[in-house]
Amino acid sequence: MKQLFLFISLVATLSLFAQKNITGSWENEALGTMILDSTGRGSFAGAVFTYTYTTDKILASSIDGEMLIYNYNIADDQLIISGGNFAYPFTFVRLKKNEENINSILPKKN
Repeated sequence: MKQLFLFISLVATLSLFAQKNITGSWENEALGTMILDSTGRGSFAGAVFTYTYTTDKILASSIDGEMLIYNYNIADDQLIISGGNFAYPFTFVRLKKNEENINSILPKKN
């Protein structure tokens, strides 16, 4: 039983550290800036949404309740997103902004 508990703890820890950090400001020259904050709020193309993510998917919900699922990958400060309402993959480059700047751009939670 103790070995099973240790194994489950190890798997949970590894999956937590394997998750990529997508929070921050991301820029695509054609599409503009996308902001993903650490509380699960985001902004893109004038729309505010909430999101959660796994190691390879972003689940975004609009204020109206529409849910879109995107595939993503991060490599060298580039966020590559496909699926959802994107016809093909788009690459966003991470902007060098801190969390305080991100939170000041997004509307406050109600």
